[in-house]
Amino acid sequence: MSFAFFAGRTLGGFRKRLGRRLDEKWQQARVAFEDGLRGDMDGTRLSRRQLEELYGRLELPPGADAAAIDRAWRRLVRVYHPDRFANDPDRFARATRLVAALNDARTELKRHLGARP
Repeated sequence: MSFAFFAGRTLGGFRKRLGRRLDEKWQQARVAFEDGLRGDMDGTRLSRRQLEELYGRLELPPGADAAAIDRAWRRLVRVYHPDRFANDPDRFARATRLVAALNDARTELKRHLGARP
């Protein structure tokens, strides 16, 4: 039995074991990453990405309190309220979608903070 044959078998077994370990670690990391993006599957907790998106809709830094959320929501709804664009159907439709997104962001953030929506 030559050294190369023995070394190749040992290295091959090592590669297989290492490959299995790497596959397991990869799966664990992938699941953790996807859970972090999705939050809980039951919808009770928001992921960091979702929180940043919701705060961004209201033009707030992440971590703002409920009072800041309300102030930002009022300010943005005052600017983009659909009634201000009643004469232009395209702008009215865009404003309606935007205000709906602002309302959703405010509701979700207040629910996340445990404040009354």
